[in-house]
Amino acid sequence: WDAIICTSRAVRSVVERQFELESEYFRRRFGATRVPLPNLPVIPLGIETADFAPLPDARDRMRGAHDVPDDGIVVMTMGRLSVVEKANPLPLMIALEHVAQQTERPIHLWMVGWASRPEEEALHREAATAICRKVRFRMIDGRHADIRRNIWAGADIFTLPSDSIQETFGLVPVEAMAA
Repeated sequence: WDAIICTSRAVRSVVERQFELESEYFRRRFGATRVPLPNLPVIPLGIETADFAPLPDARDRMRGAHDVPDDGIVVMTMGRLSVVEKANPLPLMIALEHVAQQTERPIHLWMVGWASRPEEEALHREAATAICRKVRFRMIDGRHADIRRNIWAGADIFTLPSDSIQETFGLVPVEAMAA
């Protein structure tokens, strides 16, 4: 029983379209009369929501660890830090810098995650240095269990600036909703 598991109907429709195009190519190019296709079951991503319920001290602890004052606004994103594979953070940085220029409240950007290559992490830091003049930028390693479990409680706004064709809905928005 060959199958490709699709995490949503939208993903399945994209995969189906790709198979249609490839099947047509095989018919034209090689005279194929039958093109076997896998099943495409939809199995949505899921998490254990209890793992993301905020602990009583988590908000104060996370904000304290990252020097956020009581009136600070924390915008958080989570995931692998890769411009090629996930998202370019520049639009988010530019937008938050604009907001920071318009308000008296301190704006914090927490990019929680990890880079697979030191060069990629350096690019994110360089961009933040160049663009985030008023925004207080932090790159926080999201692989640590305490951070991964509790960082959500410290944020006021969650955003996921994904612009990659490889990314579908993903687990991170589901985790954010659970938190």
